[in-house]
Amino acid sequence: MIEGRLTRWDAPFTDTTFPAVTLLTDPERFGVVHLVVAPTGIDKYPKYLVRFDPAVAFRVEDESFPTDAEYRRDRTAKGLCAFECTESAWVKRFDPSAVIIEAYFSKPLRHFVVFGGDVNAEVLTTEEPEITEVEGPRTLWHHAV
Repeated sequence: MIEGRLTRWDAPFTDTTFPAVTLLTDPERFGVVHLVVAPTGIDKYPKYLVRFDPAVAFRVEDESFPTDAEYRRDRTAKGLCAFECTESAWVKRFDPSAVIIEAYFSKPLRHFVVFGGDVNAEVLTTEEPEITEVEGPRTLWHHAV
């Protein structure tokens, strides 16, 4: 359940309602995850590859039965799908681990959320996610993107 204050995350796909979202763990690098966000549908381009490095924690939830359905409806009704959760209860629950993580990376934990049409994805990281536009089909670790 998302607890905190959602603020607009300025990403190329933010102004989309219910994009197709897939989360992939990086088999070549521990602690890195990618979101594939397809704003106009799973088989349509452009798509966006969002790289979280490091991904301290992540979770994916089927959108058909979200634990925070009312909260999600309120946000997506405004036509947005991507947020940063400030004052995040999830980040706060990492204490005292958050102190160790933040000391190791020398930066505070950040909580990103994408409400998709198939899944909702959340990632905790210390860095700004890297976003790459994918203009046509490609393969990423045996996954079609």
